[in-house]
Amino acid sequence: MGVWLVPTLTPPDPPSSIRLQTLLTRRFVLLMTVLASLLLLASLCLLILFTHLNDKTLMQAEADKATLLLASERERLQALVKDYASWDDAYRYVNRPDRRFIETSFSDSYHGLGVDFTAIFRRNGELLYVVAGDSHSPLSPALLRALSAPGIQSQKLAAGESVKHLAFIGSRPAQLALAGISTTDESAPSNGMMVMGRYLDGANMARLGAQAGLDVAVGQGPEAVRAGYGWDGRVDYRLVRSLAEAPGWSLQIDKQLDHRMLLWLSGFFACSIVLLIATASWWMRRFLRELVIYRIEQFARLARAGAGSETHYWPVEGHCELDDLAQAYNRQMDELARVRETLQLQAVTDPLTRLGNRWALEQALAEVARRSDGQVYSLLLLDLDGFKRINDSLGHLVGDQLLQALAELLHRVLDGRGMLFRSGGDEFCALIADDAATLSAHVTQRLLPVLRQPFIVGRHELKVTASIGLASWQAGMEVLALMRHAYLAMYAAKQQGRDGLCVYRQEMSAAADERLSQEQALRSAVANDEIRPWFQPVVDAVTGQVVSLEMLARWSLNGHMIPPLTFIQLAEEIGLIGTLWEQMLRRALVDFCAFRLLQPALKLQVNLSALQLLEVNFAARLQALIAGHGLPVDSVSIEITESATLDELPLAGQTLAELVGLGIGLHLDDFGTGYSSMARLCALPFDTLKLDRSFVQLLGAGDDTLARTVYDMAQGMGLALIAEGVETVEECRQLRAIGYRQIQGYLFARPMDGVAMLAWLGETHDWAPLERPVAAV
Repeated sequence: MGVWLVPTLTPPDPPSSIRLQTLLTRRFVLLMTVLASLLLLASLCLLILFTHLNDKTLMQAEADKATLLLASERERLQALVKDYASWDDAYRYVNRPDRRFIETSFSDSYHGLGVDFTAIFRRNGELLYVVAGDSHSPLSPALLRALSAPGIQSQKLAAGESVKHLAFIGSRPAQLALAGISTTDESAPSNGMMVMGRYLDGANMARLGAQAGLDVAVGQGPEAVRAGYGWDGRVDYRLVRSLAEAPGWSLQIDKQLDHRMLLWLSGFFACSIVLLIATASWWMRRFLRELVIYRIEQFARLARAGAGSETHYWPVEGHCELDDLAQAYNRQMDELARVRETLQLQAVTDPLTRLGNRWALEQALAEVARRSDGQVYSLLLLDLDGFKRINDSLGHLVGDQLLQALAELLHRVLDGRGMLFRSGGDEFCALIADDAATLSAHVTQRLLPVLRQPFIVGRHELKVTASIGLASWQAGMEVLALMRHAYLAMYAAKQQGRDGLCVYRQEMSAAADERLSQEQALRSAVANDEIRPWFQPVVDAVTGQVVSLEMLARWSLNGHMIPPLTFIQLAEEIGLIGTLWEQMLRRALVDFCAFRLLQPALKLQVNLSALQLLEVNFAARLQALIAGHGLPVDSVSIEITESATLDELPLAGQTLAELVGLGIGLHLDDFGTGYSSMARLCALPFDTLKLDRSFVQLLGAGDDTLARTVYDMAQGMGLALIAEGVETVEECRQLRAIGYRQIQGYLFARPMDGVAMLAWLGETHDWAPLERPVAAV
């Protein structure tokens, strides 16, 4: 037996995709750009924060320095006024004003002290003398008003005592120092007060700012800090600080900070970071390209190349993780090669029998068609008869063992003359290089006799037959046509009674087309519920009462009635018998309910296909169907033909027992036409026999032996009898003379639909004399 390998199908090229290097580069560049941006932003924020804090600290230090300088100026002014107030000449001047004291004390040396004005008061607050820094300048009214203010004149300072404070002279801030005028005689009390002042603006503040390196001003206002940053790196900073020793007064400091060098350094730092990240990115990309991406691209090329039947390996170049991955990949490639080989074998091999499968058969036929070498080939198609019953009754394990035994048998019988295949289910094919005539003789002489021998499968002895079809390949014929011819020949063998061989003939194709047309019509009729139940009465010949009705199937197609045997057998073959039977029974039960309103004791006889005996829970479903129409279960009886019952005896026993247990009557139809033994017949739970019409027809020839024998047998077995097919009064009278009471046939009525039967049951019929035949209805 040859092995036919499945051709390897090359998958389509994968769609174009972005290369891994490009994808990684894009993402890496994006990552580095984001990282650099975040780093630069963070650096800029920290730089601004630290610069602001440093500027603030610097300005606080500058403010401390300016505050100290201002305090130092005030201390010097206070020391100066205290020194002048302790002169004896000043003490004597208060007691007795003298022009010479003024001229000598407030001369050129006085002007170099930086005092803007000096005033001398008596103890009672009388202003004795006031002089400006420039003695030739007139005194301003604002100064005179300030000196005349109660806050100054009311001061009563003791000898050696001094104070200082700030005041506005007009709109000009000024620091004042006051000291009590005293003498060297410590016991002498103070007789007056000397006031010296210095304006805190103009040249004085410029001098102070020059010393501090700041722009300094004194005024009144709250503390504040303001920084104005420019794009050129310069910062205009202003700090306003309250003076602790002078509530309400504040020191304002303005300074411009130059950060241009820091700005340049920051730019250099930013550029350095960008350059560093760019350099690192370039090196990282090169590293990934050489050590990772190249290996991965190599793996991708191998993966794409490995889509076919050829095995490709990933080179191992070292001991890194990628090399471990390469080794694992290579091991998987070895395993994949083994799996591919196994799958290719499984794809063309039937796992149960180890023969070629249907795909292998098609490949073999295609190869034959390609050769065109003039060799004659024939295709043998074998199908087991009744294999489904074995599977259903004994289980699939026994069925599989039977198929394995059959495969071995075919190997022995064909003796290597061709290639064997299991095309599916219980079908076997053999492709043999020989003509159909020679092969037909071989099969008839060797294969069929051997198949008729029982198969021993476990503890079961199974007798099976086979229907065999033969078809020859002709040049130019399509593969599927040859297989179709073989199937047609096999179906012809089944139709001829099975257990035989049939060689394909041209007319079989026409018959197959006709059968296909009938199948389609039947399927349509079942789908559209076009097949209707008809009824034929069974009459008690003694009383003239209608005992029961037999349900019969009638199908009108295009105005013509199709013979029941034709479409019933076809429905069995294509698996529609169950659906058809249930449709008809549902309609019949509806009509039957109406019939029983006229005759409550009426019963219904329903013909059952042998295949329905194999259905799971058939008895329970039938009971539910009857009960669903409100009918008693015993009002329905089941009719089964003798030949069908005997064929199904090993499988139907349980279903028949369940039907009898429910109270449903069982009738053995067409009794006498089968080949049953009395022993097997007694094992069946029937309660009624129906005498076949062929026995009734013998009565017309004067031969009542068989009818009487059947009657005597039924009486001995306690079975009821129904004679069917009675058409004449003479046949009825002879049957009555033997003892038959239940008669069915045209003598009483032909089959009719539900409407006609309902009308017929409502009529009165006189059959008592039985002297003349009854007109057909």
